[in-house]
Amino acid sequence: MKNKIVAAVATLVLASTFSNLIDGAANATPESDETKNRMDAISYAGWEPVKTVIYGTSGDTSDTTSSAAKYSQATNDIKEGAPTTSFMLRDTKVLEELHCQVLAQKTFKRGNRFITVEEYLFDNPMYASAAFGLLHTGSANVVKRGDGSSEDEKSISFWQDRHFFRLASTEPDDEESKDVMNKMSKQMSAIVAIHSDSPRFAQYLPQIERVRGSERLVVGPLTSKHYFDLPFLEKLSIDKARIAALADYQVQYPNRERLRVLVINHENPLTAQAGYKSFVDELTALHEADFVKDGPNPQALFKINKTYLFLGFKEPNKLVLIYGARKRSSSSQLACQI
Repeated sequence: MKNKIVAAVATLVLASTFSNLIDGAANATPESDETKNRMDAISYAGWEPVKTVIYGTSGDTSDTTSSAAKYSQATNDIKEGAPTTSFMLRDTKVLEELHCQVLAQKTFKRGNRFITVEEYLFDNPMYASAAFGLLHTGSANVVKRGDGSSEDEKSISFWQDRHFFRLASTEPDDEESKDVMNKMSKQMSAIVAIHSDSPRFAQYLPQIERVRGSERLVVGPLTSKHYFDLPFLEKLSIDKARIAALADYQVQYPNRERLRVLVINHENPLTAQAGYKSFVDELTALHEADFVKDGPNPQALFKINKTYLFLGFKEPNKLVLIYGARKRSSSSQLACQI
């Protein structure tokens, strides 16, 4: 019962983000049709398809039917469907920020076991890569799937070109289910066929002491809030940046600490300056700055709940935010290396 309630809530929340249920609908887009074809093609002997549900943005701008009305049937479908529903239960507005066009779920059943296959389709590979960093489960592995993958004992995640896929089973450490998921993931990868190079955002991040595998692409304030529990991140205008990326750093000097670094490369110095000033002004109203350095490359240091936050310029259009230091000197020292 609890799983069914959670699934129903997830579907209702999705209604605020996507405007129609695609199930033979007249206003289905080419992207949703292609997604449906991919979902129809996934199968495995002995596993019964339970339900396929596809959500997509509507191509009909004159359609004023309320989202709640459009999703009433979808809610019932999910409630009566699989207990493995795992569409994001966080703020689904992040899918808009990631330019998600279509998302789909297909569920298979064998006895009391379920496997759920989910696909998210994005505008371009950059957003698919960012979504992988945000939505994947498990740790990165050496098994080659798509353009980047991870897995744990009951799930497989990977992204490929404009797509992010997640396959999950209800039973941990179930070798049969894991084998089926492996084969289904190969089916999905083969159907997509096209591959893309990983976005080269890591080049904006210093290599020394960087924790391998912690690199993430950030496309706006909502994705940044997933990685930083900080206020006013929207003031930094990350959504207007040329590129923004983050990574963790295990520093040894002057103190042994693990810090998180966000580098925001803006299109021009004016946007960077406006973002810096707006963020610092808002934060200063709540927390007295530990220090503020003016000049051509201004910097500011704040102490928030016993943790230091550094924000400063490294180039006229590049902002660097460092968070997580317990010692005052740690973030400033790391900033010098960037």
